[in-house]
Amino acid sequence: MKKVFLAMLLALLFQPAVAQNLVTNGTFDSDISGWEPDSSNDNEVTWVGDDGSTAPGSLQVSDNFNNGGVSTTAHAPVPIQAGETYSITAAAKVIGASEARAATLVIRWLDENQWATGFSNYAGTSPDDPTDQWHDIEGQFTAPEDTHFAQVMLGVETSDSGSQNDSIARWDDVRFSLADNEGFSVLAAHTGMWYLPGQSGHGVSVEILDGNRALIIWYTYDKDGNQMWVLGTGEHDGLVISVDALVTAGAKFPPDFEEEDVEATLWGQLILSFSGCDEGLFKWVPVEGNGFAAGEIPVFRLTGIQGLSCVE
Repeated sequence: MKKVFLAMLLALLFQPAVAQNLVTNGTFDSDISGWEPDSSNDNEVTWVGDDGSTAPGSLQVSDNFNNGGVSTTAHAPVPIQAGETYSITAAAKVIGASEARAATLVIRWLDENQWATGFSNYAGTSPDDPTDQWHDIEGQFTAPEDTHFAQVMLGVETSDSGSQNDSIARWDDVRFSLADNEGFSVLAAHTGMWYLPGQSGHGVSVEILDGNRALIIWYTYDKDGNQMWVLGTGEHDGLVISVDALVTAGAKFPPDFEEEDVEATLWGQLILSFSGCDEGLFKWVPVEGNGFAAGEIPVFRLTGIQGLSCVE
């Protein structure tokens, strides 16, 4: 089974269906149609054709009224159902040469007449995030009672310097959709190290990849107390990650390492789901006859990746 390990890490099994995006033109590939400056702001909203998160094209919000507030552009209100949970994902960038403190996204909840109810949710970058690079923004929010519409607003948090220099943020790949209420969505922000407090010494590394894929590495021990890594890539359906996991043997420590010496053996299946931004449930199902028993443990975040946002 030499080199099977690398082949399985790169395998693409299927592409799950994606919930409908309730906002239009969230990719800004050719223009910013559908997004208008908020009437309460005297800002400038423009299309940037040579910059984007995944492809050229992004929306830019700039304002030179630096009073520490948030200046936004708004999408038309979209119908929603009170009590349902909605997911928002986007990419944002703060221009470092500007006065901006952060890029801020607002979901404003509206009544049946599309008037503001006073309820809003926020997501965005942190003032501590590096500027001039794209950051993934993700969150899940439940529509309050007596709300019938939601309005997605993309903005820039200005400085409070009082200067007349521009504060500038850019946005791309905006998606607002109904979440599956049966569980907490798998988000890029779940990338990191996870463990069970009280069992320090073994833990799980998770990387959320493109195309609804994920990599899981379980740092644990075999029956004789030797270190053992159980790892693999697999698909997630938006709620649960499931991977066929391998263990490897046969190769030697560098400089004597030879790739053709690596022998990969199917160990079993690793399953991971999340109940929030910082906690989840990790399960394992060994293949029959390998001497290990199935089990599960709750896991909690140990580390995360700077620039990846998760909001509950």
